Amino acid sequence: MVRTRIQLKYKDTRSWQEFQERLRHCSPLGLSNTMVRCQPLRPSLHDLADQFSTMRTPVLLALGDEDGPCLETNLMLKTVLPNAGLWICPNTGHTINLEEQAAFNAQLDKLSCRGRAR
Repeated sequence: MVRTRIQLKYKDTRSWQEFQERLRHCSPLGLSNTMVRCQPLRPSLHDLADQFSTMRTPVLLALGDEDGPCLETNLMLKTVLPNAGLWICPNTGHTINLEEQAAFNAQLDKLSCRGRAR
């Protein structure tokens, strides 16, 4: 997990410390149940590709280029979601909304403005 979030530490030490502190306060049992029961038992997003292809809701797929485990899945989602945009932020990990707050919010604003114009 830390590997995909290490960019936050490099960019904003205080936010990294807050992130770590919040993580420490999570329920160990809850985290364990999520990792052992929820995540492995749910279908893969790849398994839902046919269902995603029928969605008409605009979607912004936002990820950092340092978030390797999510790159392939987001490329697949961009391919199957008819109204999806893909924004890949350089030198950014999994915590894109914390690492690049202004850029992330600007992307959301663009999507929101486009939606109102329709």
